[in-house]
Amino acid sequence: MHKKSIFTIIFLIIILTLAGCNSQKKDKVPAVGFIGGTEGLSAKLEIVSSQLNEILDDGVEPFQISLNLQNKGEHTVNKDEVLTTLAGIDLNAFQIKEKDGTSANFDQLDKLRFEGNTKLPPSETVIVYDANYKYDEPTNKVQDLAVNYCYKYTTTAAADACLKKEVTKPSKEERCKINEQKVVGNSGAPVSVILLNERPSEMNTVTFAIQIENKGKGDIYAPDFLSKGKCIEDLESKNKIHVKVEFPDSDPVIKCAKFDDSNEGILGVIQNKASLTCTADTSNMQDTAFTKSLRITLSYVYKDDVSAKLTIKSAA
Repeated sequence: MHKKSIFTIIFLIIILTLAGCNSQKKDKVPAVGFIGGTEGLSAKLEIVSSQLNEILDDGVEPFQISLNLQNKGEHTVNKDEVLTTLAGIDLNAFQIKEKDGTSANFDQLDKLRFEGNTKLPPSETVIVYDANYKYDEPTNKVQDLAVNYCYKYTTTAAADACLKKEVTKPSKEERCKINEQKVVGNSGAPVSVILLNERPSEMNTVTFAIQIENKGKGDIYAPDFLSKGKCIEDLESKNKIHVKVEFPDSDPVIKCAKFDDSNEGILGVIQNKASLTCTADTSNMQDTAFTKSLRITLSYVYKDDVSAKLTIKSAA
């Protein structure tokens, strides 16, 4: 066999091996932990008419504004937990019937998950507005059309904390470290816990420093924001997130100074980031060090938008 043929065969084997590795990595079932990712709901906007993204004026052509939503994160969004509000258009001109151009989801959007070894497609729903442009325009024009969408979402983050009764007392027998940055796992969502540091602060007290970041392109709003009835900017509710920090059975008890020594409360978000410091009393813990799962739950409404260009053509 010629050397050229041997090299060709070896090259093909390498290519096939790499392709096999890549296919195994795609949608691989996580051995432990979360699927992860930085997405919640994603949206696609379409104008359903005789011509894509084109309509006729003067009330000649009824059409639909269609918003397709997919849940690409790991939190289930229930019925009526999404609000969509049209933006950038004259609602009267387009004869939109929904008050303030606002609608809600009628279908539940299940969280992203695996079934066996197969990653299931994202759960999806469609929100539709019936429209008909009533004015007679003198010539064709291009109209910017946008839809704001707001949805309730939750991020669950978990890390193994190291605990024992006297946290400042060193021991060669310890199987975990108290004074270190912890590895944090986050459920798939646009907001994540990006840093968790644990350190001893007193003989029977550990301190946890937590950093949170908005990794999506949208904005964070308070968990009760949907009660306002429409998805538009609201400075009173913007940049507020509910945070809860806890151990199983609340043992040890977590206290956070920003929450008046409670383990949960509303935290302000500045430039897409937030920080929190909490402590735990280890007086009732065992003498030898052990790990225990610390859970951080982030609850919020996430506001995003999607847009398209709509051509209004003169029917005359």
